[in-house]
Amino acid sequence: MSWHDAVAYCDWEGRRLPAEAEWEYAARRGLDQARYPWGDELTPGGEHRCNI
Repeated sequence: MSWHDAVAYCDWEGRRLPAEAEWEYAARRGLDQARYPWGDELTPGGEHRCNI
């Protein structure tokens, strides 16, 4: 999906795209200054949560 498509959809729905800071906050689920979106531990509970 292109940015233009996303903006057109938002206009149609009467909504807006999130600002960069809003997007980052949502992507990190409110965990400010965490190393990863799920926290600071790479493998919580022995589970790999990223492709490295």
